[in-house]
Formats: sequence, C-alpha cells, structure tokens
Amino acid sequence: MRSSILLLAVTLTALQLSSCGSDAQTNVTGWQMVFDNDYLSKDITIPGALLAVWGSSEHDVWMVGGAQEAAATSAATILNWDGVSWHRLILPKVLGTLWAISSGANNVLWMAGKDGLLITWDRTKGAFTQETIPNKPQLRGILAWAADNVWVVGGDPKACTGSATCGTIWQFNGTFWAAPAGLPTGWDTVAWSNVFGRSAKDVFITGMNGHVLHWDGSKWTDETVADAPLLAGSCSGSLCIAVGGTASGIIAEHDGAQWTRKSVAGLTALNGIWVNADGSAIGVGNGIWRRSTDGTWTADTDAPVTAAQFQSVYVDATGGAWAVGGDLSGYKTAALAHFGPLTIPAPATPTQ
Repeated sequence: MRSSILLLAVTLTALQLSSCGSDAQTNVTGWQMVFDNDYLSKDITIPGALLAVWGSSEHDVWMVGGAQEAAATSAATILNWDGVSWHRLILPKVLGTLWAISSGANNVLWMAGKDGLLITWDRTKGAFTQETIPNKPQLRGILAWAADNVWVVGGDPKACTGSATCGTIWQFNGTFWAAPAGLPTGWDTVAWSNVFGRSAKDVFITGMNGHVLHWDGSKWTDETVADAPLLAGSCSGSLCIAVGGTASGIIAEHDGAQWTRKSVAGLTALNGIWVNADGSAIGVGNGIWRRSTDGTWTADTDAPVTAAQFQSVYVDATGGAWAVGGDLSGYKTAALAHFGPLTIPAPATPTQ
C-alpha cells in the first residue's frame, strides 16, 4: 500500500548549506575529513549521525541519518552533494532517523529507517511518497532493483530472545508490500541488517548471529557464516563481501559458490562495505580497511584520525570514497571523510 504525499512545502535548502564551487576543484589525492562531530554540530546544526550514503557519481552523492534514535522528534537528515554545493532536503512530516538509502530506476530514491519509516523521493517531480508497510519495525537495509522490485529488511535485536518474532523482510512489487514466499523456518526470529546482491535473482540478506539468507531466484537458503552480527554487504561482479563484528571485526567473502571467512590480524568491527569492479574493496567502522585486488586486507593507515565511527561507505567511478558516520552511541552528531582527487568543502556556516 502506498500513501502519496505530494507537498509544495518540501524544502531543498541550498543557501544554508552553500559552499564555494572553486574550492571543490583542487586536485588532491588522499583522505580529507570534510566535517566531524564538532564542526557540524556547532556551526551547521544538522541533527544526528549520518547512517548511510549512496551515489550515482561524484557529482551526485546522498547521505541520510537523523537525531536521537530513542525519540523521533526532529526531521530526518537528508544531505546531497551535487559536485559544487551542499543541499539539505527537508520533507514535511518526515520525523525520525533514516538508516538506509537506495535507488533503482525512474530517478527515485528509496529511504528507510526507524519505526517503519519508509519514503521515496522522486527527483524528477520534486515530490515524495510515504510508504505504508504492514508493521513498523526498525528498518536497517533497503535495495531497489526497479520500481516494481524493492526489498527492505530490519528488526530489533533486543527483541530476539528464544523464538520471539523480531525480524522483518518485505518486498514491493510496484503495488503491494509482502513477505517473500518460501522463507526458511525461523527467519522472523532474526533481526536483519542489510540486503544486497549481484542481481534480482541473486540476493543476500545479512543479520544477527552471523545469519545470511540467499535467494537464487527460485528458492531460499539459510547459512550461518559467522558467530557475530553481519551488519552490511556489497557485491560487484562475482564477488560479494559481508562485514560486521562486535569487539573484533568479521569479513566473509562469497565467490559465487560459497562463503569464506577471512582472517585479518587486528581487524576492528566493520559497519559498512563497498566492493569495486576490480575486486578491491573498502570497509569502514572504528577504522578504515582496504582489500587489494589480490584479496589482501590491510588497515588504511592514512585514514583520518577522528573520534567519529563510520557507518557506511560509497565509492564513485573516479575512485573517490565517501565514508559517513558520527557519534553512533547517541546519534547526536555527524561526520564525513572523503578520499579522492577532489577536495570537498565543508558546508558553510548558515547565513542569517
């Protein structure tokens, strides 16, 4: 079911988040802390941590998040970098925290978050739609293959005790949301964190306790890949990688046939992952880790030193990496680090 809300009150603020276009053209290769907790909270007053990032190019990067996870009383955070300037999209009546963003077709962004918050933003029409799903769980991952094939997953890990129902998986067919048929017994006793895949007929869903569900286009399989939460995943070509962990990190790689755990000395917990077409990859969390094309994982010792924890990462076609996060203990403040050939200016102090 869908609830259309095409409102003229939608605000796309550019002046309050303006930047100097010439500053964005300096040729620099390396990590840059674009903004951190102190800068954004004190000078820009953008509420909340940034929890997910998606882009179509280095000139079109979107970041979402929100303020205190415990109380949805402020507008969800939606930021866009257009290659020259920063913009903040403010949607009327969209309060709370956004945890995930994806885009499939028709120039539409799909965003999901706390308490069943699920919205689309039609960039062509300049309008948004609020989706209505059968319940209001914590939504942690979203994957839009097309306008009639969208997956959203989530759940509350604190509610996962014994056989208690705590997990959510919904699929949208262009008209209705429904749980996919044939899911393995007990699937709803796991809180799910992310959904990703190689194609619409090769989809993975990761969750707590190292669970991974796989849809091959005709049937589901349930695999236990790790002994701790798997929080994120990404695919490119035949390679898919799932990451997570608690005190220490977990990396599991799927080569098209099976999962293999990677042993990486000193690995810290990872919250986000991006796999590149050449087989290299970048994982983010308490630190930043890189996978070389030969499959070797190492800590990125050039990564910026910050008190922020990174939650999600996107790599554009130029090799530019965008890592977002912030204070993930209270979701109060945000951070962005960028690696690549351009210097990205921080949003300017608002003009009163």
